[in-house]
Amino acid sequence: MLEAFSAEEIKKKVAERLRDPDVAAWPNLVHVLNYPKNHEAWFDIVMNEVDGDWYEERNPVTLAPNIDIPVWLQIDQGRR
Repeated sequence: MLEAFSAEEIKKKVAERLRDPDVAAWPNLVHVLNYPKNHEAWFDIVMNEVDGDWYEERNPVTLAPNIDIPVWLQIDQGRR
């Protein structure tokens, strides 16, 4: 996000995001928004109100069906 927008646009978007009381109530989120270069990935997550394709591709719920876990099943066929 820092590469896609100018510094002025970033400041405007951060100010808009900080108007959200849910974001402003969390000191860690405020820190991330004020110092985006220190935590670029978190900055992108906090600034995006709606998850996009990038996040959907990495969502554990989306990835879970692709995981195959080998399982050993054994049935006792003998008498007793």
